[in-house]
Amino acid sequence: EIRSRSQEKISNIVMNVKASMVPDYSKKLKWALIAVAVAGSLLLFSKPRIFYEHADDGYYVRFYVYGLTNMTTATIPDTYQGEKVVGLRGNTFSNMPFLTEVTLPDSITEIRGQAFKNCRSLERVTLPKNLTYLGGEAFYRCSSLEEVNLPAGLTEIRGNTFEECSSLLRIEIPDNVTRIGGHAFYGNTSLEEVVISPDSKLQQIGSSAFRCCDSLREITLPRGVSVNERAFKETPVRIDYYEY
Repeated sequence: EIRSRSQEKISNIVMNVKASMVPDYSKKLKWALIAVAVAGSLLLFSKPRIFYEHADDGYYVRFYVYGLTNMTTATIPDTYQGEKVVGLRGNTFSNMPFLTEVTLPDSITEIRGQAFKNCRSLERVTLPKNLTYLGGEAFYRCSSLEEVNLPAGLTEIRGNTFEECSSLLRIEIPDNVTRIGGHAFYGNTSLEEVVISPDSKLQQIGSSAFRCCDSLREITLPRGVSVNERAFKETPVRIDYYEY
């Protein structure tokens, strides 16, 4: 090295050669540190954890993190620190591939958008009887969900709420619902029955609300409801109306 680099200082050449002969452990150290961080987080969340956000009317569930001991079911309590748990913020349970069942307390009145989005294994969820607000895309692509009981106090099914819930077989629309938003049940290929009673207050069905519902053959609507021309597009349905 000295002969080939005669113009350089000997001290620099010695340092370079020394560095080339010492093994570089920096990459191994990096992965070791990542492994320690991951292991630490798994130990920290060995049991499911609920993170709350305080509001004037009580506590909202901000995030839910399942732990090593339970990745398939979740139960939300009705109180936290002596106050009611009143709602779920957006994306609370979204993108949890192993979650199959969720139990919610009746104290919850509000579920924000995308709360269960992409929970593809979710089969069962108990919606609170006092629920009045259900955000858009709440159950988007919950492709294992077969049945949902919507509470009587619900007044609107917002856009994309049940889009691509391809296992949903039946849905009963509460009488107080006045609007079914666009793409609300889009792509529900297994949906066979939509129950809307003669006492329904339904006024509007939005664009593509029941589009591509391959198994829906008939539906009966209140007379006077406004149905978007694309609401049942690509769905082999016969639409009847109640006689008054």
